[in-house]
Amino acid sequence: SQGFPDAGIYILRDDHLPMTVNAGPNGQNGRGGHAHNHKLGITLQIGADEWMIDPGTFVYTANYESRDIFRSTHAHNTIQVDGLEQIEFTQHNPFTLMPDAPTIVHRWVNSDQYDLLDVSHAGYMRLEESVSHRRQIYLHKDTTSYCLIYDILTGEGHHTLDLLFQVGDVSVNISSQNNLTLIQGNSRLGLFINSSQPIGVRLEENWRAISYGHKTKSNMIRYRQDTNLPTYFLTI
Repeated sequence: SQGFPDAGIYILRDDHLPMTVNAGPNGQNGRGGHAHNHKLGITLQIGADEWMIDPGTFVYTANYESRDIFRSTHAHNTIQVDGLEQIEFTQHNPFTLMPDAPTIVHRWVNSDQYDLLDVSHAGYMRLEESVSHRRQIYLHKDTTSYCLIYDILTGEGHHTLDLLFQVGDVSVNISSQNNLTLIQGNSRLGLFINSSQPIGVRLEENWRAISYGHKTKSNMIRYRQDTNLPTYFLTI
């Protein structure tokens, strides 16, 4: 495991499970020319298999709409509030993402027994009824590896919250609103979601770029909650 605080990239891992977390600035002295709206976003790999993916870039100036789709909050493994971007896009400016979602790393622990990352961003504090998103990730490394992701949403008012997981070609079996099984070949990965308020779950189509200029359909899990704040999601 390793943290790179200047870049805002943290890698939590045991022998077979690397998870990356985006917890940093936009880069390029705040201009964010190549940044995406993936504050507190994760990717997950187990062995050689990808379970939670980054969508890639697809194109730059060839299609402004596609450029924004692939760098959107909706395309990453984080929480989206009211269908809005963590940082608003500048129209027809595909190489700017303003530093409007400052990120704070509250705690980073890397040990032989566990990793712990506690981080928040303020991208949705611009809303009239402001929202703060804090994500705490615990990776247990002992005899049986498991991961806990605790998302805390605080602020004001009533909001629609989408907890998003981009799973690529992985098949998904939804046994209940709280229990999912991800299936890839002979491998299985269980997801259990708990929250302070009722949640709904849907499997939807999204996109991933397999190389520049080439895209393919990708599976996305969307957990949705319409609620007053504060609230939380606990993913195991």
